[in-house]
Amino acid sequence: MKGYIKIYSIIVSCFLALAPMAVLAENAQLFFTTNSSKASVGSVFPLVVRFTDQVESVNAISATLSFQPEFAEIVSISRNSSIINVWAQEPKFSNSSGTASFEGVILNPGFQGSSAMLVTLNVRPKKTGNLVFSITDNAVLANDGNATPLKTSVSRFEIAVIPALPPPKQQEKKEVEAPKAPVEKEIVKVIERYIPVIVLQIIVFLVLVVFLLLGVVITLMYMRMHRTERSWKRVLFDLKRHIRDLYVLESRRGFAEHEKESFQKIEKDIKDIEKKV
Repeated sequence: MKGYIKIYSIIVSCFLALAPMAVLAENAQLFFTTNSSKASVGSVFPLVVRFTDQVESVNAISATLSFQPEFAEIVSISRNSSIINVWAQEPKFSNSSGTASFEGVILNPGFQGSSAMLVTLNVRPKKTGNLVFSITDNAVLANDGNATPLKTSVSRFEIAVIPALPPPKQQEKKEVEAPKAPVEKEIVKVIERYIPVIVLQIIVFLVLVVFLLLGVVITLMYMRMHRTERSWKRVLFDLKRHIRDLYVLESRRGFAEHEKESFQKIEKDIKDIEKKV
């Protein structure tokens, strides 16, 4: 009887020892996340590789990823915000073979938690269809001093690729006038109200200036003509006086009949000129 009890105790002890290992195997996970359920041809979207283990602390992770190179290409791999501190192998990819890989160490006390970011793949789809990423190989080591390998479950990622979206139409930017201040509005109203009056006053002023200049010109012309007329009258007066003096002198001396007629004709011509002037 004692032998059976001893055997039963050994079985129970083994079960209790192996039970945590079964839990560990279920809690270590490698999986993908992204911010959209669809991707369009030619657009780049981020695909994040994440890790979860809430039971055992982990200090090393490596993984190899695969995808269809005819459907997409990896533009770059980012390590920003990664829980990995030291990279045994820098993240790298090959678009010709459709693979990507990384390997790194998490310093003591390691990592224990959920949904930690490892790397971010920036992916650009090339044609429509279902794009699939999978984890083909991986290794996760416990932070227990012995680098114990942990069994890890992996997830497959699939996303629908749709045709490229047409570029958004550029709307014409309408110029928006800045609101005018109340004082500026009042000034504008006053100016608009008095503009016709100001314009009319300017026109009247210009007309007056034109008439003034015209009056000055006419006055100058009249003065000049009057001065010319006086000059001619003075010349004719002097000419008549000289002819009379000559006539008196010749009459005292005595002159022929034809000379007398000449003097009379000259006097008549002078009188005609005076009438015209």
